[in-house]
Amino acid sequence: MKKYVLTLIFLAAGCSAVLAQKKITMNVRTGQNVNEALSNSRFLFPEFQEVMLATKKGSGQARMNYNMLTGVMLFIGENGDTLALTNPDDIFSIRFGQSDFIHTSKGYVEVLATAGHIRLVVSRRIKPATVKQYGAYGMTTSTAAIENAAVISDKATPDGLTINREITYAVVQTFYLQSGKSLGPVTEKNFQKNFGKNKDIISSYVKEHDLDLKQAAGLIRLFNFCAGEED
Repeated sequence: MKKYVLTLIFLAAGCSAVLAQKKITMNVRTGQNVNEALSNSRFLFPEFQEVMLATKKGSGQARMNYNMLTGVMLFIGENGDTLALTNPDDIFSIRFGQSDFIHTSKGYVEVLATAGHIRLVVSRRIKPATVKQYGAYGMTTSTAAIENAAVISDKATPDGLTINREITYAVVQTFYLQSGKSLGPVTEKNFQKNFGKNKDIISSYVKEHDLDLKQAAGLIRLFNFCAGEED
């Protein structure tokens, strides 16, 4: 049977909803749905969790998990079926343990820090990163072309030899500063804009403490400093 090899890399989240750093390699049958191939690996949490929901109609509890491949929040229905959460704009927050998730223009994000109406949030999505193509005689070439994230299609070379593809999927984290409904990148300029703090002071703090603004820990520390919660 023709097969493709799918490699999924999880990068450590570095915050409350922590992802273990691991690498999973799976053989995917031609035409197999990636959701099925990834199985439980596509979810943020190992198991469905009891959560607290705050909605426009009130609060309640449910067993939920977040699908990082599709960006959909799922819950277990009364009959045991796994269902997608509809009307996400009606939901104020979903609390997994100590982690709050909200729905934004960028989809579901986790709230990492809050100061008044300003939030530091992170979006997590599984996305195709690279494709390694296996041609005749087992030779490989890397390509920037990315396969469709939903289905891996069957393809062959003109002479009938099967082309095997090793596809690397990664958990991509994107951080934002949220003010009201507006989300902006986590730059020093946006920290200055949102908190009204002198840019030179922000730059000096980042340099003095060697903060990595591509990681949650550095961003949370800078956020708390700008919010006046850290000396």
